[in-house]
Amino acid sequence: MSQALKAAGKDLVEGVRLAPLWGALGWEQTVGRFRRTLLGPFWLSTTLLTMGFALSFVFGAMMGTPWRENFPYVLAGILAWGLVGTGIAEGANMFVNGAGIMQVQRLPLSFYAWLAIFRVLVNFLAQLLTYWAVLLVLGLAAIPSWTLILALPLTFIATLVAGFVVAIPSTRFRDIGLGIGFVIQMLFFLTPIFWHPGKMHGIRGMVVEYNPFTHLVALIREPLLGHAPRLTDWTWGVGWTGGAFVVTYVLIAAFRKRVIFWL
Repeated sequence: MSQALKAAGKDLVEGVRLAPLWGALGWEQTVGRFRRTLLGPFWLSTTLLTMGFALSFVFGAMMGTPWRENFPYVLAGILAWGLVGTGIAEGANMFVNGAGIMQVQRLPLSFYAWLAIFRVLVNFLAQLLTYWAVLLVLGLAAIPSWTLILALPLTFIATLVAGFVVAIPSTRFRDIGLGIGFVIQMLFFLTPIFWHPGKMHGIRGMVVEYNPFTHLVALIREPLLGHAPRLTDWTWGVGWTGGAFVVTYVLIAAFRKRVIFWL
């Protein structure tokens, strides 16, 4: 068992050392999707803007919130969800998507986790530029809180390890991968992205407060809106990351040599 744990630690370290490789490959895969287009990765921003305008217009009216007040909140929420929720959904299929490389090249399992999350990060940064550009044009931009410097790496690592946790069982049992996509879609509506958590009370309020995605989204959205996240958000973010890292370490130790045979 100790040998398996040492091998798991070595796998994680080697994954970090291969940053130039998964960085270059992730960039090429992202840009390759939009080759021969004028906007490139910024096409991803069309989804952000379309959903932001539609949800802020419709739900802002339903909840009696002025459109100009609601739009930055909704847009920042969708942007944060693109890193957190979409990142975990993408991570569920990291080994299946990397099967071609895995079957011809021996690389640490963590390499595929970094590759998957790096692609999500590139998409996030492209949408972040659009977010600031649109809000500046509309006169709705706020000076980001300095806490974004801490919140972004924490959320990035939280998504990385959470994706790894679901990736190994999703590779062995493909129904789990499909189920993860359904669960993430459901959580999109249960997480305060286009509605305000303060309007939920009783059992609904507890569901919101004990939803880890509520706090992971808040860690990104609040600094973008010029506010510091609550201590509760930091606690959930650190706790989620630490717990998922432990599970990831155990999964690598137990199944590191088996994943290739499940592809």
